[in-house]
Amino acid sequence: CIHPQPTKLLKLYIQNWPYDDLLRNVGSLTVGMILWLSNFIYGGLHAAA
Repeated sequence: CIHPQPTKLLKLYIQNWPYDDLLRNVGSLTVGMILWLSNFIYGGLHAAA
């Protein structure tokens, strides 16, 4: 039986979200609209199911 070392399960560095590769030069209004719309669609799918 092989047991992993606890140090191998930990990340030494975790990048904070949002970072440069994820959201480049996108306005906050655009991001808000996308999050609102995706939330609306997600809720609609669950309500229809």
